[in-house]
Amino acid sequence: EDMTVAEAAFKLQTSGFPWLSKSSRRQGGVKQSAEEHASKFASLHMWVRWLFKELVIPLIKTSFYATDTEIKGQKIMYFRKGFWLSKCTKFLRSLSNTTGTGGVLGPTLQVLSDTELQSLLTGSRALGVSELRFIPKSKGLRTICNSSKRTDLQPGKSFPSAKSFTRKPVNSILADVFHVLRHELSTHPDILGASCFSF
Repeated sequence: EDMTVAEAAFKLQTSGFPWLSKSSRRQGGVKQSAEEHASKFASLHMWVRWLFKELVIPLIKTSFYATDTEIKGQKIMYFRKGFWLSKCTKFLRSLSNTTGTGGVLGPTLQVLSDTELQSLLTGSRALGVSELRFIPKSKGLRTICNSSKRTDLQPGKSFPSAKSFTRKPVNSILADVFHVLRHELSTHPDILGASCFSF
């Protein structure tokens, strides 16, 4: 989500910053000109831009994970990265755990071994990899799988000999199959019985 400098500086007044008001004081109550006011306001915007770019945003990126939630709607919440990593790690284990902890009935994900991962990165697999995102809810986390992004995995320290793994978005590759299935559904609506979609 983008935010303009004007939005960040909303309701800020140059009179509230001594380093701006001091430089333009006039003797005898002479008011400042429109050019002086515009110049001070431009300086204030430059300072706000610097503050967010060099301090606020790097601090948030370094210390917090920012996300929306099911509880608060579109309101952004901030979690300390250590806490968020611990929570996500525990939930990922529950997704691949046969005991179904965390409210998950049986394993949902399969953990790849190092050999399987290296084979995937060096093979001729056509499909890419979907991004998995977690959104906090009242109890636990909600998983969201994003298959509309391009896959671009670079070799890491574990597999330095592997080549970069770049693929088109999964949704893009499966688009033809999707249209065929939609056509069959519209032609033969009875094949799905009483199934319902898009509630």
